[in-house]
Amino acid sequence: MRVGLALGGGASRGFAHIGVLEVLEREGFRADMVAGTSAGAMVGSCYAAGVPVARLKDVAMRLSHGGWLSLSMPALSRQALLDLRRARGLFLDLFGKKKIEELPVRFFAGVCDLKTGEEIYLTRGDLVRAVLASAAVPGVFRPTRWGEHLLADGSVLANVPVRPLLEYEADTIVAVDLFGHYRHDRYPATLLEAGTYSLELMLGRMTHDQLQPAAERCNLIVISPDLHDINMAAIDPKGAATAIERGQMAAELTLDRLAAAGLLHRT
Repeated sequence: MRVGLALGGGASRGFAHIGVLEVLEREGFRADMVAGTSAGAMVGSCYAAGVPVARLKDVAMRLSHGGWLSLSMPALSRQALLDLRRARGLFLDLFGKKKIEELPVRFFAGVCDLKTGEEIYLTRGDLVRAVLASAAVPGVFRPTRWGEHLLADGSVLANVPVRPLLEYEADTIVAVDLFGHYRHDRYPATLLEAGTYSLELMLGRMTHDQLQPAAERCNLIVISPDLHDINMAAIDPKGAATAIERGQMAAELTLDRLAAAGLLHRT
């Protein structure tokens, strides 16, 4: 049985992936391939590189004290507000100058080509550059030139990247969706909140529509932490800890389905 793991984007909500992986690791879950978009690419690359979840959690919580400045700095560019060069240093510390094809677990970094509008999955080349390209939100972070391509956040076209896992004939896919819970009784009080809520609605609907066909082609198990009250635009220790805890809770709720599918190898 070929098992795929798809980790979706969600900015600071991506801390929830760490909680999910913490539970899956404890229960002996192993994926043959992993695809990640944006924050999901950041965490998924670490999983594929064999970085222990405990180390990833420690790094994430330390970073949360510095907010977005832990990962970025002003870009001084007409193309973007922020530059992810600080994040580059972080990932170099985590797994060095590895190439994607050198990883022990097959990895796909989901990106969008701003020149052609294509959904692309990077499977070869500089791992750190691929991860940062996948997380480069257009207009916020500088896009990445990759050969003839101009790459940005893969969430523009596919927030939970199941397509490459299906193409590599995964029999079972565990997909982590960070926008599966939308609270309908909120009223945006500011322009930023209105934009954020609209983005949540867009990504939630897009993901739902893209996962439905996948469920017809494989055994699809969706883990959807309730993150409706986590501000995706802010990084802080309380929000990070809460997101990790919600990820743990959501993963715990799927253990019976995972066990029934033969995905857990408890010792």
